Amino acid sequence: METEKLIQAINLAMDGDDEAVKSIVLPIIRVENELDVFEAPFLRYPSGSGSRVSSLSLAHWLVDRAREVGSENAVGEMRKFLTAQDVPMLQITPLAGIKLSSPVTLDEEMALVPFDQIPQSSSRTFFLSKYVKQMPYREPSAALVRFSFVPKAHYFQQGATPPPIARDLDTPERMQRTSLLLALILRSPVENVASWSQTASWIPLTNAGAHLLGTAQARLIVEKTLTARAGGYLRILYSAYWGMKKDDRTSLAISLDRLNRAMSSWNFVDSAIDLGICLESFFMADRESSNQEISFTLKVRAARLLATSFTRRTEIAALVQDLYKLRSEAVHKGRFATSTAKKMLPETRLREGQKLIARALRNTIRNGRLPDWQGVIFRS
Repeated sequence: METEKLIQAINLAMDGDDEAVKSIVLPIIRVENELDVFEAPFLRYPSGSGSRVSSLSLAHWLVDRAREVGSENAVGEMRKFLTAQDVPMLQITPLAGIKLSSPVTLDEEMALVPFDQIPQSSSRTFFLSKYVKQMPYREPSAALVRFSFVPKAHYFQQGATPPPIARDLDTPERMQRTSLLLALILRSPVENVASWSQTASWIPLTNAGAHLLGTAQARLIVEKTLTARAGGYLRILYSAYWGMKKDDRTSLAISLDRLNRAMSSWNFVDSAIDLGICLESFFMADRESSNQEISFTLKVRAARLLATSFTRRTEIAALVQDLYKLRSEAVHKGRFATSTAKKMLPETRLREGQKLIARALRNTIRNGRLPDWQGVIFRS
């Protein structure tokens, strides 16, 4: 590669406009066989996203990057990319419902950061653009960020079949469940707003746009601050959850998701249904029971697991019985009976139930395994 000639061309084009880039830098790039990779129609990543590349996009990147780090460094970064087998990648999931003043490191790859600390990229710009702001999504103030290295995979001919590449299914799952752990700690709903992948600033590629996830319909999202102490607890819970057996994590994920939905619903009937599913998926995970015995089993297991005194166990059993009654009326009638609403305040009982199941889930995750229900019932 005629490196010096390319650097001189970049220096000349830095003070010009788009036409200068096309007329001065682009011709040099097009005669370099080593840069044919930038004639690929697409470069893909295991995340499912990718970047469109071309000689023209490379020419623009070189000139823009040279304005930041100098022409020699820009060309050096391009050469580094050409020889690299893997590409450093940030995978971003903005969150609504949580605010924090400093980052929380969860492990070597994952961190929770204030949204304004996410590095600039075309994906971030797209997400914050006027077009996206017209979409029904919630303003994020924090984000989960996962750092990884992913293999480059590109193909050269328009219409050619892309090379096989293992799709990364772990990151979306990890992002979603980590946000549910956050909701568990905050005792308040957290919503994943969007997701995107972005490369490091020295990678000569254009990042793909953001994929919006959240919906602003019928969801009560109130922003709560994650304190430093709660951030430390999040690290403990995160490590414990991902250290559990996969089947146990999967079982708990249903309860975590339904609890988050129950906390975020404006409609108490919907909240009762979601909380009922949460209770059953947690306290009845090991068995299939008839409808007649579900209520009894739920209240006995909850009382035995979460209390030791007779008085407190009686209170928990009564709460769970009320919750199951609300759930049944919500499912079968779509409303609460007048007599039920007079006997108990559905909103109050639902909030109490959310706190109860949240405590059960937190304790279970910290223990690193699902409850031994035989032991819970029969041990003193």
